[in-house]
Amino acid sequence: MLTALGEPGPYVLVAHSYGGLIATLYARTHPQNIAGLVMVDAVTERMAEVAGAEAVKKWDASNAQTSPESREGVHILDAFRKINAAAPAPAPAVPAVVLSADKPWRTDLLPPEAKKGEQVTFEDWLASQQRLAESLGAREHITNTDSGHDIYLYQPRLVDAICDVVAATSSPPAS
Repeated sequence: MLTALGEPGPYVLVAHSYGGLIATLYARTHPQNIAGLVMVDAVTERMAEVAGAEAVKKWDASNAQTSPESREGVHILDAFRKINAAAPAPAPAVPAVVLSADKPWRTDLLPPEAKKGEQVTFEDWLASQQRLAESLGAREHITNTDSGHDIYLYQPRLVDAICDVVAATSSPPAS
């Protein structure tokens, strides 16, 4: 879309939630087009490193379900497979910031059957966020957000990290 609009790259990608997987895949397959990354409580394939296989499988199944209260259904394991198949290399070394929620996600919107058995926990989420920040060499991992998953709604001033990454990627003006 940016190319069609004539916007020259490279780009700073800002990703939230499932968008983190999309940004990861793009950054790994088109590293020349990436100037920076801002991950806002983004899903990461690093979850597979911290949670048990059964918990991740169940997490994938519950995230694929939709309901009137939660209409977004996503296939997380499919995204993990696509990232690992298409882009086994690490993300490019660019300025990056990770923002992570410090309040657990809501489970009351899940169907009762999705709450049974081994679960991905909020502690697993936090551990995967830390691994994401480490894997990106993030200049900052903002964890004191006083926010749930939608940081941009609860604490929009924190998303100023986007401006910081853009500033870090900008070239000084020519003299």
